[in-house]
Amino acid sequence: MRNLILTGFMGTGKTTVGRILARRFGLEFLDTDDEIERTCGCSVAELFARDGESCFRQLETQIFSEALQASGQVIATGGGTLLSGSNRLLLGSDQEVVCLTCDPDTIAQRVGDARQRPLFDPRQPRKVRTLLAEREPVYSLYSQVDTTNRSPEQVAQAVTDLIPLAEAAAFDLTQTQQSRVLFEAGLLPRAGTTLARHGLTASVLVLTDSTVAGLPIFNAMRASLAAAGLDTHVHTIHPGEEHKTLQTMDGVYQAAMQARLDRSSTVLGMGGGVVGDMAGLLAATYLRGLNLVLAPTTLLAQVDAAIGGKVGVDFHAAKNMIGAFKPANLVLIDPAALRTLPASTLAEGLVEVIKIGFMCSQALISQLEEVTLDDVLEHPQIIRAAAHQKVEIVQRDPLERGDRMLLNFGHTIGHGLEAASAYRLSHGQAVSIGMVAETRLAVTHGWCAESTLETLRSLLARFSLPTEVGHIDCDAVLRFVGQDKKRRAGAIRLAIPRDIGDGAVVEVSLDDVRSALTEGAKV
Repeated sequence: MRNLILTGFMGTGKTTVGRILARRFGLEFLDTDDEIERTCGCSVAELFARDGESCFRQLETQIFSEALQASGQVIATGGGTLLSGSNRLLLGSDQEVVCLTCDPDTIAQRVGDARQRPLFDPRQPRKVRTLLAEREPVYSLYSQVDTTNRSPEQVAQAVTDLIPLAEAAAFDLTQTQQSRVLFEAGLLPRAGTTLARHGLTASVLVLTDSTVAGLPIFNAMRASLAAAGLDTHVHTIHPGEEHKTLQTMDGVYQAAMQARLDRSSTVLGMGGGVVGDMAGLLAATYLRGLNLVLAPTTLLAQVDAAIGGKVGVDFHAAKNMIGAFKPANLVLIDPAALRTLPASTLAEGLVEVIKIGFMCSQALISQLEEVTLDDVLEHPQIIRAAAHQKVEIVQRDPLERGDRMLLNFGHTIGHGLEAASAYRLSHGQAVSIGMVAETRLAVTHGWCAESTLETLRSLLARFSLPTEVGHIDCDAVLRFVGQDKKRRAGAIRLAIPRDIGDGAVVEVSLDDVRSALTEGAKV
């Protein structure tokens, strides 16, 4: 979906419903009348009175045209915007348009102060009916939702029933393996109907960890599976990277056998990156392949780990050394699941958003610079945008042979730091430090400017994320970096930013890595 445009007569609820939809599905919201008022510095009514309707319509076309250049928005138009044939031509064929309608008497009650409505006076009900009759030939070109006697939430749901706004993206790992990413607040408590709607109606093994299993949202998700008639089994593991091992997988495989899963069954991994990796490995290998659904409950997993099909476990402290490519049939991203996360865990998830932005989206970095850790969850469009960027890269390079290596920014050194600390450094903390070290190395080689490094440090500090390693055994870090899966002919491959939003993959030596570490560390 490029954009959803809400059109219709004044008083039908376009702005109110548009805001609800934007927040629920992590989309940007834009009201063309608000943008006109911001541009001209006065109300629409004052613009009409001062410059006339012709001037207003010219500005309306300009604002509408500019709005359509971006994607992932809910746009509420003025009631007359699409009456213009030239404005309708601006839509092209890839925009979704829904017209909100309403009973004329209800419109008159809703509109209120006539002074703010230059084309309408509620004291003249016949004028409403006349204008509606004149506009009906254009309004009828689009799918319609009647808002009479409906709450804004009910109207939003009716629009959702028409337009699949939850379907954020899809990618193909192979010609026969497609992964769909769904994004919607409140999605997990409806997981059962979502699986059934996508043809996943056989038995389900839910893999989770003991932390997530105690959350209300987990119980709601499990209840929805039962309500959908799915034969459901649950296996719980201990949380933490230190448990992402073959030993833990032994118990997971036993649970699959006890549940009598067959090739039509589904593995549903609900939790963070560790749970997702292990659920994916089970689905990839048990009976040579089961269906896979991931319900990520951490920001790190929602924007990165759950998308793309890389699954596996650690082996003798080597990160993800045993694994496979197994894309989930469905990735269910519910931003409401993040509400219970500690601030530190949420911040660590932002590391992956920052990584994606520095590699391929300057706009994403600009958005992050406008929010704080306290209010980031009030901007779900950032989460959806980051997930979409990940999908785009995976679609271009599903098996990590080119562009997808950009997503390893901070991870090569970060994984070494994480393992060398015996996982006392969390994944997010280690990657945060790794991004700084790898960018410092890029500055040293002249691959990027010092200002890029300073922007990175500033953004990480904004979210209370570490930028330097402190006391650690540098030789131990280098041993783990030397085992990295991305090494080639003895060289270490790093993703580095040439500029914000412009990443590249380079080859460096272990001595280069040592220099980058020791320059900002106490070893």
